[in-house]
Amino acid sequence: MRQIFKIIQIGLDFLLILASFCAAYFVRVGFIFSTDFPFQKFLPAAFAASFLTLIFAFLIKTYKEDQKVLSWHHFLRTGFSSILQTALFALLFYFFYQSIFSRLMLAYIAVFSLLFVYVGHILFDKIMRSLYAKGYGGVVRTLLIGSNREAQKLIKFLQKNKSRNYIVAILDGYGSSLKEIEGIPVKGKLNKLEVVIEEEKIEQIIQVDNLEQVMNILNFAQKNNLKYILAPSILGAYHQQLESVSLNDEYPILRVK
Repeated sequence: MRQIFKIIQIGLDFLLILASFCAAYFVRVGFIFSTDFPFQKFLPAAFAASFLTLIFAFLIKTYKEDQKVLSWHHFLRTGFSSILQTALFALLFYFFYQSIFSRLMLAYIAVFSLLFVYVGHILFDKIMRSLYAKGYGGVVRTLLIGSNREAQKLIKFLQKNKSRNYIVAILDGYGSSLKEIEGIPVKGKLNKLEVVIEEEKIEQIIQVDNLEQVMNILNFAQKNNLKYILAPSILGAYHQQLESVSLNDEYPILRVK
């Protein structure tokens, strides 16, 4: 399901990029088909540049999962793709016809591409997050280990941001007096792990408590091809206090600042 939505997004981006070329063409030459710069000459180069731009966008991880669309990083990445798209069009058009019609049109292509694609990404992200909040759209069905304050904080964060990491059940190694947290059922202790994994079709485990069970849960996740995420707070340190470093540029470790 997630792959289907990813393909849909890439297809929409292709149409948006192609639309930005068409918008630039008609804004520059007027809302007519110019005989000085025929649309049938313009379109093949635009089509090829759109396709190559998508390949580049894929390589720079524009479509990676769990990214924040409303950010300068994504905006700049989209802007860089727009500049590349414009350069590709200029090179392809010159290769096909040994001429460039309008430098102003190239500026229009870059601006319209950035505008169309970035706004498209924002709207698509909003639609997907509304689906995530309802448990649709290719969510990652997640089991949360722990019912402590950090677990409650994480659940509120994921629900507020309508994350694709969709928590469907909670287990606690020590047991819990709580029946549910923010509408998510607490289904008992870790002795029900296998049953809950099967019943709820779990794809991912997030652990925020029960430090002594880390290796057992990690081994279980690996044997059952489940994603496993360990919250930094379980180690007695918060995310801001941890940094990823390497020893002799080879051996990766986590260091507490």
